[in-house]
Amino acid sequence: MGLMEEYNIVESFLDELDELLFEDDNESTVYLTEYLEEHDLELKAVRTEYDEFLSWYNKMRNRIGAAGKYNKAVVCKCFIKYANSHPIDENIIKLWSVFFCDNADFLFIDFSNSFYEKYDSDDIMESNILSFLSLKEELSQISERIRSDIENNEKFIELISKITFTEEKCIDFDFEDFIGKFDKSFGDSEDYKDNLIFIADKISHSPQLSQIIPLVLNLIFIRRNEKMHSSGFEPNYTKILEYYKYKIEKNNRKNIDSFEEQIKSYINLRNHFDCCDPGLCDAGFNAVSNITDCELIDWEQYPELKRPLIKELRDNFFSCFADGYYENPYFLSKNINVHKLMRFNSFDMSAEPELRISENMFNYLRSNSEISDAYMKLLEKGEQDNCMSIIMKAAVNSGVSELITSRKADYAYTEIIECIHMDISIRICEELIDIGEKIMDNYRASIR
Repeated sequence: MGLMEEYNIVESFLDELDELLFEDDNESTVYLTEYLEEHDLELKAVRTEYDEFLSWYNKMRNRIGAAGKYNKAVVCKCFIKYANSHPIDENIIKLWSVFFCDNADFLFIDFSNSFYEKYDSDDIMESNILSFLSLKEELSQISERIRSDIENNEKFIELISKITFTEEKCIDFDFEDFIGKFDKSFGDSEDYKDNLIFIADKISHSPQLSQIIPLVLNLIFIRRNEKMHSSGFEPNYTKILEYYKYKIEKNNRKNIDSFEEQIKSYINLRNHFDCCDPGLCDAGFNAVSNITDCELIDWEQYPELKRPLIKELRDNFFSCFADGYYENPYFLSKNINVHKLMRFNSFDMSAEPELRISENMFNYLRSNSEISDAYMKLLEKGEQDNCMSIIMKAAVNSGVSELITSRKADYAYTEIIECIHMDISIRICEELIDIGEKIMDNYRASIR
């Protein structure tokens, strides 16, 4: 197959993809009807609830100084300024939660914009109601996580503050089955096996340790592995549960491999002892080290482990510009061909590191805030269309202007704005996470 034939196939595929993405149909209307029927809901009642939610949201926008604002970055910045200078209440917590919900995008779109005139208003409304119903579920889940995270953490701290033992067993399990599943931990060592049987039995007689036996055994496997090969060894159970701070900032493979070993071992043990409360055990795993704070681990591989909500939100994708290129003023002003822009991105990513326009621009922005700050001022005034001077300044200051040819200019300038959007989103997310920590502290204080 010749190069031209390959090119034509790719072009044809992209055209078909565009048709699938942008064709007008009534799928959302049908899906809403099905959703209402499936959940035994009446459209009138749901519409009333939707209107009440919008009324609440508009009042909150007014309260934080974002009246009439739609851009998510602008609304978030107003919220951050307000939340850092006022007491945190339930409405502030709810609005904070909204910013992290995948289905909240409809709140940050001005549907009175001429761009949406081509769409049927009823279709927009039904699509928004469907998003609202999903948003409700997300908000409920976040609220529950805030509560459970703090309560389980407090319960764990209280649990290990005074460890006792009783004559009667507090938990009963099959020793032979347990040993059979985890015999790889000690290999041929009879001392290790004898110690493990003794320790597991001892833990089963503790009202406190028996509730978190997967965690305790995992810590013994990890932190006292060598001593377990010594005859008659028994750990200090209080010390084994003390907090340990690992070096988690850099990846030398050895440390990350070790962390992932601990995670897998713990999950296996927790799944084996299914009589224990997984929420309490996970709270303990989060509390005994800083492993779950490590940003270098692919946490999507371990969905069974409930990390602290704040850490999960920090590591999830967060954007203040969910519409992508359709919120990019340079892209919109130049009517840029998406296919050619995609090819530009592909070539840019495959270039030598020092020749990558987007990567070098993003790295520059992460260590220099003045470009993103200047762009934010345009967003706050609704003047982002006047972004050309910022684009040129960013290109010159970062050094990527030397990499931009006249043929690449429109695509490169579009990507510079995308990099600015990414940088702004990251900075806002970091500030929201800081507020989230305060929310957690407030809730913790309220239940003590």
